[in-house]
Amino acid sequence: ESFSLQNAQRIKEIEQKVNHDIKAIEYYLQEELTKIKLTSHAPFIHWGITSDDTNNLANGLALSECNKKVLVPQLTALLTVLKKIAVKNKKLDFK
Repeated sequence: ESFSLQNAQRIKEIEQKVNHDIKAIEYYLQEELTKIKLTSHAPFIHWGITSDDTNNLANGLALSECNKKVLVPQLTALLTVLKKIAVKNKKLDFK
């Protein structure tokens, strides 16, 4: 909830050094745990974060946001137009 643009920029900085997006996230999370005095937990980030896990979660969140912000509004607009066309042409006989 408190993830910010600065946090994302920090991950990109780490990624520039390690040349791996998921590894950058791992290192970032380890840094954050160290900041809150959970240094002993930091090594377990490597064990618990895989590319598949991270990408699957990220893709799911992206699709969910896309559905809410893009797909549903666009489909709603399309249905509105189709309904108007159907009402306008309801008396047409195509026999």
